[in-house]
Amino acid sequence: MHSIRILTIASLATLLGASAVYAGSNASPDWNVGDVRALTQHGSQFQQNLHREYVALAQSELTEESDSHSMVYYNHKARQSAAGYPVAPTMMTERDVPAAFVTDLTDGRASLMRMLDAGGPSKAPVLSAHAQSQFDCWIEEQTENRQPKKIALCRDEFNSALVQASAVVFDKTPEPAPAPAPMAAAPSPRLPANYIVFFDWNKAAVTPEAAEIIRTAAANAGTMGHVRMVLTGHTDSSGSAKYNLKLSQRRGDDVRAQFEALGFANADIQVISKGEADQLVPTDDGVREPEHPYPAQAAQRRLLLM
Repeated sequence: MHSIRILTIASLATLLGASAVYAGSNASPDWNVGDVRALTQHGSQFQQNLHREYVALAQSELTEESDSHSMVYYNHKARQSAAGYPVAPTMMTERDVPAAFVTDLTDGRASLMRMLDAGGPSKAPVLSAHAQSQFDCWIEEQTENRQPKKIALCRDEFNSALVQASAVVFDKTPEPAPAPAPMAAAPSPRLPANYIVFFDWNKAAVTPEAAEIIRTAAANAGTMGHVRMVLTGHTDSSGSAKYNLKLSQRRGDDVRAQFEALGFANADIQVISKGEADQLVPTDDGVREPEHPYPAQAAQRRLLLM
């Protein structure tokens, strides 16, 4: 086949679904923040607030590209909360906390548990959920010990929520009504992560149609927060396997040159030469693949997705 597959792997900070983006992985139902956010609620008011709090923490990890394991951890707690299962604050044994911070975190968790055990979830569901989520945030960030400002923010949010919740629980001060939730922003349009460009038979020169697709892929890669590109070259089975392997390499190199000319000279661009070993449209040995299927209309030929 006369083609190059372009796979653009995007930053996790975007909402699009490249093959390496966590949204949509089959490995765990808790890779997808959007799916967990949309779960039907079956728990108490406290558990519903815990669900929202943990989704917010998971989204923060996704947006900051900080820690995929913590994102899944928070998503799992959000899922359990939505289902109405008991979800406890992070235990000290779950994190390898640096020795210098063990005492503060141990005391903080003990105070949190006293408030929760004294009726926090029913008497102060909003403040109690916020205190619990921010303790989990504090212990996670303190264990990683990389972002002083975020450590301080989580710790201060925990202490503030704990003081307010304790006042409600132990002093019987009514919990203030929660502020109305802000309107959710419209999701960004989902950009494609895969493209195909075709070449004329036995040629490596980029055609005008292919150049248009490459320009679109480059523009979208910049919008996505581009990290890496993989260009996979193919041929049909006409000609020798050795010749076709070299031809697919030349095609990949030419597409890479196009990207470099469009501002990606310093990008991580990998060229993989498949030749006829991995045809997108299988043909018998020595048989040319039919003419490449560019639609006649420019609007339709703009993007050819995998």
